[in-house]
Amino acid sequence: MSTTTYILMHRDIPAVELLVNDNTGIIKRSKIINVNHAPICYKDNESLNNWWERRSIPKYQQNKEILLNGQTSLLYMIQNLGLSVIDNYWIKRPETNLSWDDINLYTHDFAEKDFSFTNTNSLNSFTPGSTTQGELQKRWVIINGIRYLIKGNLGPMYRQSINEVFATKLHEMQGMPHTTYELFDLPAALGSGIGCISKNFTTEDLEFIPAYDITGMGNKTNSTSIYQYYIDTCVMMGINREIMQDFMDYQIMSDFLLSNIDRHLLNFGILRDPISLQFICPAPIFDTGNSMFFNTDYNEKTVFDIRVNSWYKTELQLLNQVQNPQILDLDKIPGEEYINDIYGKDKYSVVYLDNLKAGYLKKIEMIEALQKGYSLNWRSENFYGKQKTFILEHDSLSCDNFVKD
Repeated sequence: MSTTTYILMHRDIPAVELLVNDNTGIIKRSKIINVNHAPICYKDNESLNNWWERRSIPKYQQNKEILLNGQTSLLYMIQNLGLSVIDNYWIKRPETNLSWDDINLYTHDFAEKDFSFTNTNSLNSFTPGSTTQGELQKRWVIINGIRYLIKGNLGPMYRQSINEVFATKLHEMQGMPHTTYELFDLPAALGSGIGCISKNFTTEDLEFIPAYDITGMGNKTNSTSIYQYYIDTCVMMGINREIMQDFMDYQIMSDFLLSNIDRHLLNFGILRDPISLQFICPAPIFDTGNSMFFNTDYNEKTVFDIRVNSWYKTELQLLNQVQNPQILDLDKIPGEEYINDIYGKDKYSVVYLDNLKAGYLKKIEMIEALQKGYSLNWRSENFYGKQKTFILEHDSLSCDNFVKD
């Protein structure tokens, strides 16, 4: 078994020495150099390999073979020095004199395969696609000097991309930090049709740390939930508790309204100063494509038990963590006119639009009940459906009953 030694770097600070299998790309042995600048979830070789493998293109990402060209995801990542436009980590051989200024993708141009619209004044051979996560086919591009992420969809419909734009509209109206998505005509390499594009929310001086890694820090006690541990850890690392709690409350409430079923622990996190290592703020909300009943019809009987990929197994279990349900303002949500306009851009929307609107209205009803102090648990005596006193103010999905867009 042949191996190669690499140094995992954090900017220009050596963090961990790695012994990597040349055939598989798996870390066989690791030795800490600077514990403060190592990945924050690092505890042993197993935890580092978990971080390492998550850094490479996931096995379920659509059409990843175009990028890999016969290589494994790990070897492709190594070939590209583990560089990303998400954080400041990268790898190098001990004998090389490369520096962060020589190779980072924030200040050096790159060209992803299949695309031609990129600045090429200082083109190097490294691409951020080797560390891009998620199931949808994605590419990073540079337009007018700005890094953007382009995403496609699952199947022939454009619902996931439109969902991202719909979520953007909601967060804009609510005045909450978010990533702005716009619709984008996809190139043939991404299947043509309508996708979405968003500006990168990290910079060379502000890196993203996912919630998954933060929950791996330190030692959680059995008496503390992993959800609360995440909040407490972010506060300990520098974020104001009120800001942190409000953000988490809003994220859960808005995800519930949008029926987002995929807020897993890599789909949100914080922004960190890579030099001081202080946590600055929650990362803006992003990746809400798997929402609005995108892969299943709304059903009034099952809407109280929607399963999610997140801290807990169901939406209602997540809602139980919210301290301030009023943080989502039902007077500031997209209405029917906007729904018809944005989803009407999908030629297949006639198949699902009425069902989508019915589900959206139901979620508004449920949130209104929650904000009035009623229960969403149909087994409870306080379940809003059992209360004659509960009156839905938004009683029909029409522009007269929603904020004008």
